[in-house]
Amino acid sequence: MTNIYEINTLFGGLLSRIARQRWFVAVLFSLCIGLFSGISVAQGSADSQSRDVRFLIDTSASLQATDALALRKILPDVTANFMLENGDFFGVWTFGEGADATVSFGRINEAKRQAVLADNSYLGADARVRNLRAALEAVAFSNKASTSGVSDVFILTEGPVFSRSSIKDALIEDYIVKSMAPMLADSRIRVNIIEIGNDGELFYRQLAGRTGGQYLSLKGNPYPALAALQFVGSKLNTSVEVASNASVAITGAEGNVAIVIPGADRSKVRLDHPDGWLVSSADAPETIRFDSSGPSTLITLTKEELRRLDLPVSYWAVRGVPAPGAIIVGKPSDFLAGVVPTSAELIAQREKAKTRPVVVPAKVEEAVVAETEEPIEIDESEVSLVSLIKGEVGLEGRYFFQEGSAGQPKENLSIWLQPEIDYLTESGDDLFEITLFGRIDQHDDQRTHADIREMLWTHVGSGWESKVGIGKVFWGVTESQHLVDIINQTDLVEQPDGEEKLGQPMLKLGFEMDWGTWDLFVLPYFRERTFPGEDGRFGYPLPVDIDNPVYESSQEEWHTDFSTRFYGYAGDLEYALSWFWGTTRQPLLIFNGDFANPKSLPLYNIIDQTGLELQYIYDAWLLKFEGISRGGQGDRYAAVTTGFEYTQVGIFGGDSDLGWLMEYLWDERGDDAPTIFDRDIFVGWRWTANDTQSSSALLGVVWDPETDETLVQLEAQRRLAPNVTLDFNMGFYMADEIKGDPQQILQTLASPDPNNKMGLLDKEDYMQLVLNWYF
Repeated sequence: MTNIYEINTLFGGLLSRIARQRWFVAVLFSLCIGLFSGISVAQGSADSQSRDVRFLIDTSASLQATDALALRKILPDVTANFMLENGDFFGVWTFGEGADATVSFGRINEAKRQAVLADNSYLGADARVRNLRAALEAVAFSNKASTSGVSDVFILTEGPVFSRSSIKDALIEDYIVKSMAPMLADSRIRVNIIEIGNDGELFYRQLAGRTGGQYLSLKGNPYPALAALQFVGSKLNTSVEVASNASVAITGAEGNVAIVIPGADRSKVRLDHPDGWLVSSADAPETIRFDSSGPSTLITLTKEELRRLDLPVSYWAVRGVPAPGAIIVGKPSDFLAGVVPTSAELIAQREKAKTRPVVVPAKVEEAVVAETEEPIEIDESEVSLVSLIKGEVGLEGRYFFQEGSAGQPKENLSIWLQPEIDYLTESGDDLFEITLFGRIDQHDDQRTHADIREMLWTHVGSGWESKVGIGKVFWGVTESQHLVDIINQTDLVEQPDGEEKLGQPMLKLGFEMDWGTWDLFVLPYFRERTFPGEDGRFGYPLPVDIDNPVYESSQEEWHTDFSTRFYGYAGDLEYALSWFWGTTRQPLLIFNGDFANPKSLPLYNIIDQTGLELQYIYDAWLLKFEGISRGGQGDRYAAVTTGFEYTQVGIFGGDSDLGWLMEYLWDERGDDAPTIFDRDIFVGWRWTANDTQSSSALLGVVWDPETDETLVQLEAQRRLAPNVTLDFNMGFYMADEIKGDPQQILQTLASPDPNNKMGLLDKEDYMQLVLNWYF
């Protein structure tokens, strides 16, 4: 009989043979897609509890012109009256200079519904500041009062944060995305954005994505009321449909049904009753309500009226309805929008009417009850976003399809911790940030390391900003590589794509001007690049001796570097021009001269670099350009990355978006360039599900048409729970392996083959899973 050991050995050998085949990529990718799509979200159990809905209504002055239909009135009215049940939580805040609760947060009942309909306070829009931070804090302070599980926040706004200073706006937006969004997600608060314009699309998409919410832009939408109501209804299991012929068939009487007529005065709207009489706001019975919701009309067909009719199907029609027609809101099983009766059905309906009194009941059977509970008192001292401690813990597993060139194992595990502390003063003028990072790796001693990513004080004055401490700065617009990004050193042991950066000691001054923003940097200390150790993967054929770097400057790491950058925009064109002088962040690797113990030494030259960034938005197209001119490492040279990204919104009729990316990577040095990106083409696809699990994926391919070398990268993410995410990465490097003993490798490196620059990575094909927990 075959024992378990033999079965395990046979299975392990089979897996090893399969893993060597490139076609295994497709199988593995399919399995991972199944894993991602089949996981149940833990927060789903909360949907069976009381629902919790909160509206944050922008009252900035510009909204008066852009919100002609008064969606800031329609959305709360319809949500409270037709999408929520008694006992659900509901509240409305307005925000401008500050945040005010216009509808007290608490459990909803009939009295609160009537209070919402009667409240017109948020129709006024005269604020000169859009203080979203105060609004989000108000929402968070309310969370201890709710026991509903997941809270859905809907922000109706005309644009991004606005405080009369673009520098301060950027500071506050960064704080909201980096600090407040994780805290809101941990508190099971999903932020959904309805933006009438789309000036803040990038910021709002980040805020919604990091909290598990969704984003909707109404800019250019011919029927904004329909789109906005469908957006809210989709979160609350409520059907929202348009009847272009203004007709509806009511098939149930379990709840009230709403007929919303955007932009129509209620005095001019008439309702054809199934009994054959015409109903207006002047003579409507108590079981049929005509309400004004801003400049629009809201008709309520109560369940009492529907029960009184005692019809399996009742047919209604509205007169005086502008395009796109009447919007019907109710339970999915209660109505069919746009359905009109046949002649026989109409006759039967009228005959049925003769058997009951024409006069409807004088009272609603379920009378309006007084509010039995006091508004929830919020003790803001119990919750504080002003001082915020958060962080991430990650467990990473890597599997390589081959052993490393020096016999490194295929499997590798590591754990990492990144605690963060942020403190933003009440004035919003000072931000203190501390971000620490540490990793413990199973095999690579060099990858077991710690770093201060940020320890930074930011102060905003009148038209200027300063940053002092250790921080991170990102420049760039393209996807495949970031030529201009030069302030921070790469933490290469973290990921092979070079996206992770070490903290950089700095002093920064920024000045806000009418024609853009000008930044000045003084960098008093240099951070050396990290490299994988001899037992690590993605290493160099000759081990890198990080203890003996070579500097061109006699001041070595204490050489003071300088940089400046100006950035601004003209219409839909964003541009930036930068200059840097100091120690290069990309060292050359040179031979140490010891043939008995050959190693590579990092050589850090003094360079100067001028960079240009351009990004132009045209409809769904994003055109991108990055270019540099650099001197100091041999002859002066230029390099460019340019291309586009086109986004298809709502692919296959759903909520998913698909972005198509293409870029050309060019380096003037050609075959002599130490980089693999010298004459290459990048194509990619970015998929965003726009679901509550924040599912997304990015597939990118870099191909050299001259040498046929190919690099394939896949990145995918999905939220498993409010504070747990799963990341999946794969990488494939298609080139010829560099083989031989150290002497042969040394000769190869001395005269590298320009047609096999990626040969160093040929055995580094891998897949990676990371489980992240946010606290």
